[in-house]
Amino acid sequence: MNKIGLKFKLKRGSLGLTQSDFSRMLGITQGYLSDVENGVKIPSDTLFLLFEHIIKSKEEEMYKAKYMMLAEEHMVALKRVLSLKEQISSLEQEVPTFPRKLRKNL
Repeated sequence: MNKIGLKFKLKRGSLGLTQSDFSRMLGITQGYLSDVENGVKIPSDTLFLLFEHIIKSKEEEMYKAKYMMLAEEHMVALKRVLSLKEQISSLEQEVPTFPRKLRKNL
């Protein structure tokens, strides 16, 4: 296996794609992709550029999905903090002797 073939195989694997799925994306047969990954054939410059473009696009999609998930988790946490702050505020109103020192920190 040569470096290019190894790169194809590792990148494909990191994206969780089968040879069949990845070969369809590249517009080549699965057998040809297998030959490239095993160093039997060397991809053309065009195929290599397409490979790089697909890898970059897939990685960006994964990054965007992770960003959206983290943003959603952040919003849930902020809503929970706001709810807790409202609960504390309502407790302050119910208990007039709430220590002033604690009120300042809210």
